[in-house]
Amino acid sequence: MMSEFDKYKDTYKDEVNKSTAFLGQDQDFFTQAKVRHMVEFSHHHHGDLQNMKILDVGCGVGTTIHFLQLAFGNIAGIDVSPGSIDTARERFDNVLFDVGSGTSIPHKDNTFDLVFAICVMHHIPPAEWSKVLPEMLRVTKPGGLIAIFEHNPYNPLTRIAVNNCEFDKDAVLLSRRTTARLYEQAKIPIIEQKYILFFPFERAILSSIEKGLSWLPLGAQYYVLGQKPSSP
Repeated sequence: MMSEFDKYKDTYKDEVNKSTAFLGQDQDFFTQAKVRHMVEFSHHHHGDLQNMKILDVGCGVGTTIHFLQLAFGNIAGIDVSPGSIDTARERFDNVLFDVGSGTSIPHKDNTFDLVFAICVMHHIPPAEWSKVLPEMLRVTKPGGLIAIFEHNPYNPLTRIAVNNCEFDKDAVLLSRRTTARLYEQAKIPIIEQKYILFFPFERAILSSIEKGLSWLPLGAQYYVLGQKPSSP
């Protein structure tokens, strides 16, 4: 089955870079920032990253996986775009890739220590949102982590970037409150909620300031992190 994203399998990064050019940063800057948060909260809540088995829901051509490989030992990815999965397989021969979606993950129950989706929800029709987290929960091990990263619709620069992006033309952005409500509906306990990417610059002092601002709904993006109960 063809996907809308098949047409971008060779130009995805270029399209993103065009949409964020006015900020003076490319896609790698924003991807690495989210990976740093994943490494931080995974180490805090789980421990040994090399022993973790993780799943990237909506992995595309593997942009995030490129950086995740520096920290995590066992990575899998799924995407609705067969063309993107073919490209990802060509790039990474040590990662398990499958065609699948957030509402139909082709893996068994209780498989992964961390299941995450980065800027995927806004591409899913709102009527389907409530199906995603229960499916992510299903494939997560007891005690495992479930993370959603999304654009913050209250950040004006984020709005400009989304409006400039060709494949975001039909996007419906979710507020952090909406995402948290989806966790609650799926009965997933939330253990962290943070706004991130307040500054489009790489400075140690700015990183320190950003940590103190994580409660303020002005970051370009945010994440909500839940943990699957260890027992029913």
